[in-house]
Amino acid sequence: MKKRRGIKKEHQEERGALTPTIVWGLVVLVFLVGVMFVAYQTKRSLRPPEYEGKIIDKWAGYSHSELGSFPYFRVLVETDGGQRMTVAIDRDNYERAKVGMRIKKTPKGIELARVAPTHASASTLAMITNREPTGRRPPRS
Repeated sequence: MKKRRGIKKEHQEERGALTPTIVWGLVVLVFLVGVMFVAYQTKRSLRPPEYEGKIIDKWAGYSHSELGSFPYFRVLVETDGGQRMTVAIDRDNYERAKVGMRIKKTPKGIELARVAPTHASASTLAMITNREPTGRRPPRS
């Protein structure tokens, strides 16, 4: 019976030595899953499935890697709620897009539209009505 007790102690010692290895393995696994989740969310935020808003800014650049240089195209979109997001778009839409235009992405694709003025400024109204911006008529000559 003494031999059996000695064998049990050896197994317990082996299990005790294995526990820190398992714990560190789980910590590393959780860390890797977290890194992958952050990378996925970052990529997804650059290409949301649907959005709509006004183009505030646009820019292009190059990504460099061992395979070569590749262009990228981005626009800064402000939604009707005031939230701003950077969105990746393709070359054709980038060339068509102008700052101030409306942009809408749906499952069908990207739609660009010029913004019609919602209200005219005082100086614009003055030009239309041939009046000064203060509302007074110019003196007749």
